[in-house]
Amino acid sequence: MCILHHCLVSDRCLISIQSTYDDYLEMFIQFGYVILFSSVYPAAALCAVINNVLEVRADAFKLCRVTRRPLPKRVKDNGAWQARNIFSNKNYRSLKINYQVKIL
Repeated sequence: MCILHHCLVSDRCLISIQSTYDDYLEMFIQFGYVILFSSVYPAAALCAVINNVLEVRADAFKLCRVTRRPLPKRVKDNGAWQARNIFSNKNYRSLKINYQVKIL
């Protein structure tokens, strides 16, 4: 019993975070669905908000109860997820596609 209680409280029994790539990828895919299909299905934004509320709670549980606190390290940027490059490119493409869908 004492070992189990110590393991629940101790940080060494928790899983370490390997990468945040999957979290960024999930946000990027959802962002793409919302901006690409919001002209066809306006309730997509509402579905995304509901999903984000649930996702915040799930991620908070994961960070507080399941995973170990990550060690901080200095980095230059977000790497492949540099916001101005990826998200701006997707915005430009979605504007073009939504404009063409409205014309047809």
